[in-house]
Amino acid sequence: MKEDFIKKQEEEAQMLNSNHENAQVDFDKRFAEEIGKLVEWQGKLAKEAEKEHTQQREALEAEIRILRSDKNANETENVAKVKVLELHKIMYADAAVRKLEKQKQWYDMKIGKLNEEFDKDIKMKDFEQERTRMLNDLEQLEQNEERMQNMKQKYKNDAQKLQAEKDHKYVKEKLKEMQLLLKNMEQTDPKQNAMHLIEYENQCQILQQIQKKRNQEKFPHFWNLNEEPDLCKVIIHIVMPGESTIGSAEKAKIKISGHGILENHALVENDGKDVYIQPLADNIQILVNGKVVSGKQKLQDNDRIYFGPNHLYVLNKPQDGKMNSKQILITYKTAWTEITSNTNFIQNTKIINNLNGV
Repeated sequence: MKEDFIKKQEEEAQMLNSNHENAQVDFDKRFAEEIGKLVEWQGKLAKEAEKEHTQQREALEAEIRILRSDKNANETENVAKVKVLELHKIMYADAAVRKLEKQKQWYDMKIGKLNEEFDKDIKMKDFEQERTRMLNDLEQLEQNEERMQNMKQKYKNDAQKLQAEKDHKYVKEKLKEMQLLLKNMEQTDPKQNAMHLIEYENQCQILQQIQKKRNQEKFPHFWNLNEEPDLCKVIIHIVMPGESTIGSAEKAKIKISGHGILENHALVENDGKDVYIQPLADNIQILVNGKVVSGKQKLQDNDRIYFGPNHLYVLNKPQDGKMNSKQILITYKTAWTEITSNTNFIQNTKIINNLNGV
């Protein structure tokens, strides 16, 4: 792993050096072209300035010679004119120098812009290179995370399978013990039968807990929410395949009781893939995620279901939970906040009465 990392770093460094060299070559080429154009242009301007200056100088010198050779002219006046003409020669020379200085300033400004463009190109290429590397690293991390999640799910499935096999073996052993207890009860006296009966009931409870746990892992189920966190998930109602009545009736498959709960309160359906719920009367108020259920409604994993003032549950669908790696934190407080934030719920006097326990 260390050698691969070092090799990867060397390749990245070599690639960056190559990019810098290519950028330098491009800049040198562009720079040479611009310099050639500037030198050609400057030479042209210098020749024009020199030609213009030569013509003016020759014209002034000709005038000076004429004035100096004119014997009839006033000597003082000729001297003044000569000085003026010589001054003009100096002014023309200074103008030519200033023109060349302006050309040099423009030339320096052009060079500065070229350097800025070069630095900008280099920084942009470095930025793109770094961004590409970071994206590749991020993609690699996501792939590693996905592999870890798959491995974690595989280990979890294997652990559940081993636990199921262990539970199955344990159940078979307990069944044998219970059969032996029943046989002993038939052969022993009534005093010993009481002790055997207590042990038999304990074994039945253990088997029921094992079966309930296996059903939770296999079938959708409701678990309760409570103000006390330790009392959450204490009550579990398994939603077996088919239709199940929820209510206070003795024949209800999912039995709940208390204020606001009717004998036939709701109907929940498990078709093997999806779970549906619907109230069994118009005056029954059932909320899913804080919204009133008006008919048959499909439920999703982690939906919050309000059946009555003392019955707030969460639906757990094991198969959906396995496919969804994101865990949602659901508490009694967040569920009630969701309910009380529903304006229709607050305005409904029947629900308000239920909340107040009236």
